[in-house]
Amino acid sequence: MKNILLLFLFAAHLTFASGQISTRYGVIVRYPDNCKSIKQFKDGKLLQVYEFDKAKEVVFNNYLESIKAIYQKTNGAKDQIITVRYDEPMGIVQPTRLMIAIEYFNYDTKGKLTDSYTKVKLFEGLDSLVFSCSSREELMRYPKVLEALSSEIIEEKKIISYDPKGNIASEISLVPYHGIISNGEIVIRNIASKISWGSNCDTAVCKDYQYNDNNQITKVATHYGSFLFNAETYEYSNKLLTRTDSKDFGAIGSSSSSSYTKTYDANGLLKETRFFSNEQLRSFTKVDFTKSGRIKESLTFSGSSDIPHSKGSFHFDGKSHLNKCVYEDPDIKITSYYNSNELITKEIAIDLQTKKKTTTNFTYVFGY
Repeated sequence: MKNILLLFLFAAHLTFASGQISTRYGVIVRYPDNCKSIKQFKDGKLLQVYEFDKAKEVVFNNYLESIKAIYQKTNGAKDQIITVRYDEPMGIVQPTRLMIAIEYFNYDTKGKLTDSYTKVKLFEGLDSLVFSCSSREELMRYPKVLEALSSEIIEEKKIISYDPKGNIASEISLVPYHGIISNGEIVIRNIASKISWGSNCDTAVCKDYQYNDNNQITKVATHYGSFLFNAETYEYSNKLLTRTDSKDFGAIGSSSSSSYTKTYDANGLLKETRFFSNEQLRSFTKVDFTKSGRIKESLTFSGSSDIPHSKGSFHFDGKSHLNKCVYEDPDIKITSYYNSNELITKEIAIDLQTKKKTTTNFTYVFGY
């Protein structure tokens, strides 16, 4: 459990967003101008690599045993996305094969995405060498990636339609057979060599959108034929989001369900998340912010208990730059320190049961 938590925290430290690196823990990385890549080292060993395009969008990330690379057309539109990771077949806990998925995109004359399709190639056996690829160019030359790119078998198609205002009206995911459905997504396990595609919501997974007069999303429904998998609703006040509800109805024939409810403050900042399973409250999180809109404290509760199970606190310097955050639960306390770019430089973890202390140092190399 502690190892999983540590890995989760490490992964959260470098999750990139448009124009900046940000995390769910409130970190906003201010990397230097003209930066094209960042390499993060953990105790001197390379941990992950990021590459950016001219717009500072992340186009390559290699972290542990997962790679995602985005390739673009000259106009900046996405051409394809290559995802590499290990696959876990049904009933097997440990991965036994490598999965390489390639998603392709098509656009209309106005530059709107009209449809996409995905090819997936599974390779029996594990291959750790592919995860040593440290750039998009190197990944594209890797033999198994080249083999996946040459595959003719399409695993899924997606068709997107728009309303008269240019908003997405629906997304239809077409698959060669029903597969396994979870959280509104279809996971393909076996693919026939010849595919017969459906073309409407009776034979596909459909996601339908509704909007208000301000072109803000109010409802999203994901269904297969008449079966509703997931329903989302959005509420606003003064054009700011105030509440979202998302309910997952499980698989066809299942009686289980789960849902999330998120509420936002007057500034549109997320202040509370509640998770329900079969209508029972399982956990909820409360977030408090500074006057400048930075996360100051995050508390997580189990069930309906009013005693926090875990706590995250954030400390800032005089310029509102994060310089320390502390996470604590009954098992572990983790204190993280950040530099002026808000990149983590040191992490001290204390096992509260054994009092064992572990210190991890992080360094970075910026590419220009």
